[in-house]
Amino acid sequence: MDILNKVLLATKKGGMIIFSNNYRKFELDTPNIAASSIRDITKQTIPFDFEGKIIRKCYKIIK
Repeated sequence: MDILNKVLLATKKGGMIIFSNNYRKFELDTPNIAASSIRDITKQTIPFDFEGKIIRKCYKIIK
Protein backbone atom coordinates (compact mmCIF):
# COMPACT_ATOMS: atom_id res chain seq x y z
CA MET A 1 0.00 0.00 0.00
CA ASP A 2 3.07 2.15 -0.29
CA ILE A 3 1.81 3.58 -3.57
CA LEU A 4 -1.53 4.65 -2.07
CA ASN A 5 0.28 6.41 0.79
CA LYS A 6 2.47 8.23 -1.74
CA VAL A 7 -0.61 9.35 -3.67
CA LEU A 8 -2.20 10.50 -0.40
CA LEU A 9 0.88 12.63 0.34
CA ALA A 10 0.24 14.49 -2.92
CA THR A 11 -3.48 14.86 -2.16
CA LYS A 12 -4.75 17.85 -0.22
CA LYS A 13 -6.69 17.36 3.01
CA GLY A 14 -10.20 16.13 2.28
CA GLY A 15 -9.14 15.02 -1.21
CA MET A 16 -10.52 11.79 -2.65
CA ILE A 17 -8.90 8.84 -4.41
CA ILE A 18 -10.92 6.21 -6.26
CA PHE A 19 -8.90 2.99 -6.26
CA SER A 20 -9.96 -0.01 -8.32
CA ASN A 21 -8.34 -3.35 -9.14
CA ASN A 22 -9.30 -6.72 -10.55
CA TYR A 23 -6.77 -9.00 -8.86
CA ARG A 24 -8.94 -11.75 -7.37
CA LYS A 25 -6.76 -12.32 -4.28
CA PHE A 26 -6.27 -8.61 -3.50
CA GLU A 27 -7.04 -7.44 0.02
CA LEU A 28 -6.73 -3.78 0.94
CA ASP A 29 -4.35 -3.31 3.89
CA THR A 30 -6.58 -0.68 5.49
CA PRO A 31 -4.68 -0.22 8.80
CA ASN A 32 -1.51 0.75 6.91
CA ILE A 33 -3.10 3.41 4.71
CA ALA A 34 -2.82 6.99 6.00
CA ALA A 35 -6.41 7.98 5.20
CA SER A 36 -9.23 9.42 7.28
CA SER A 37 -11.83 7.26 5.52
CA ILE A 38 -11.79 4.16 3.34
CA ARG A 39 -15.05 2.81 1.95
CA ASP A 40 -15.71 -0.14 -0.35
CA ILE A 41 -17.88 1.25 -3.17
CA THR A 42 -17.71 -1.79 -5.46
CA LYS A 43 -21.46 -2.43 -5.49
CA GLN A 44 -22.27 1.17 -6.50
CA THR A 45 -19.88 1.00 -9.46
CA ILE A 46 -21.21 -2.13 -11.16
CA PRO A 47 -24.17 -1.70 -13.53
CA PHE A 48 -27.13 -3.96 -12.72
CA ASP A 49 -26.75 -5.91 -15.95
CA PHE A 50 -23.12 -6.80 -15.05
CA GLU A 51 -23.70 -7.95 -11.47
CA GLY A 52 -21.77 -11.16 -10.86
CA LYS A 53 -19.88 -10.79 -14.14
CA ILE A 54 -17.30 -8.16 -13.17
CA ILE A 55 -14.59 -9.29 -10.80
CA ARG A 56 -13.05 -6.19 -9.26
CA LYS A 57 -12.99 -4.14 -6.09
CA CYS A 58 -13.39 -0.37 -5.90
CA TYR A 59 -12.63 1.88 -2.92
CA LYS A 60 -13.21 5.52 -2.09
CA ILE A 61 -10.28 6.79 -0.03
CA ILE A 62 -10.43 10.21 1.67
CA LYS A 63 -7.31 11.89 3.01
